[in-house]
Amino acid sequence: MSDSPSEYLYRADLRRSHELSFDLMCYGSTLFPAFDGTLSTTIAIVIRKLTEFAPAARRILHLEQPCVEIREKLLTTNPRYKTEGHRYPYVAIPVIWALNGIIHAKDIWVNHLRDSENQAWQPNGAFHLIGFGFETDQRRVEHVDLFAFANGYLSRPGHYMNDFFERKGRG
Repeated sequence: MSDSPSEYLYRADLRRSHELSFDLMCYGSTLFPAFDGTLSTTIAIVIRKLTEFAPAARRILHLEQPCVEIREKLLTTNPRYKTEGHRYPYVAIPVIWALNGIIHAKDIWVNHLRDSENQAWQPNGAFHLIGFGFETDQRRVEHVDLFAFANGYLSRPGHYMNDFFERKGRG
């Protein structure tokens, strides 16, 4: 028995959101060389992946967790990179807020830290993409840890789409 059109789209969203969340986790845990153009290219790639990830992930969360209270308990954790004088606030927010923020953003940016003392990429040094921020009509969030955000989505509790399709006899 084949999937209905909506089930087919949900399967595609599930697959794509998982692929993109793994990509975002990788970008959030990699040390990049600070050569000419590397930072701007990497930031453009991450913003493109975030904007593609958010709608698919939100559709999956709404199907898996119809209860708003449960969806809003899925939090991003505090940032992993903590330095003296760090300008980004350490606030955990629900994953669904971050997804909605990306979807409705008037402005979105990627936060990074420069690591000029790293010996692997001398003489230029290196950088970490530590997170992103966004501004909508209703709120401004300065920093969401990229790795924690993607991991918060991947490690979500509750009913997974595979279970949903198996219950319908289409696993």
